[in-house]
Amino acid sequence: MRRLVTWILITIVWLGGCSDTPTFSLSSHGLTPQPLPGSADGAPGSGCVVDGDQLSDGIWFGLVENMSAESVTIDVACYWSGEAAAAMATADGHEPVDFYLSNGDERAYTVQLDAAGTAHWVGSADDSVPKPIPMPDWPVAGSTFYQECPSEHCGAWLYVNGGVATELIEWYLPRWETWNALLPLSPWDVPVGTD
Repeated sequence: MRRLVTWILITIVWLGGCSDTPTFSLSSHGLTPQPLPGSADGAPGSGCVVDGDQLSDGIWFGLVENMSAESVTIDVACYWSGEAAAAMATADGHEPVDFYLSNGDERAYTVQLDAAGTAHWVGSADDSVPKPIPMPDWPVAGSTFYQECPSEHCGAWLYVNGGVATELIEWYLPRWETWNALLPLSPWDVPVGTD
């Protein structure tokens, strides 16, 4: 009897630890995630330093280089906004700006997509709340009105759980031409750090 009770308790504890709810999600970490443990320089999400040849579970910002129905390839980068962006830009010798990208590791990482996952796309620069759609439907024509996706300028957050991207959040980035018009830089001197 004692063994049976012990086995039942172990099973209950084990089943209680199993969940279909992803560890990293938009609902649990918000639209702009806070820095997670291991984030380089306190960048939001999991940072921009990848240990190994694949993205570990976490929240990764990057530039979407390629996309298929089964996978997404991103160039992981650090993303800062507000005061942190101004501080990082200044530290890298650029004029302070409202957001700043730093890309010290230009390797691309391919992550499998959860076919039942959710993509969130930006309808316009004035509407900062991404719209949810089924993962296989992204990118759609409406999601690329303000930025071309995939491209070297298509920003996105990937929520990776169990080695699979369960959510993708398209992230609006002003066009490089807009940056260059606002900043005293040459057209080839974009405020993206390479530390």
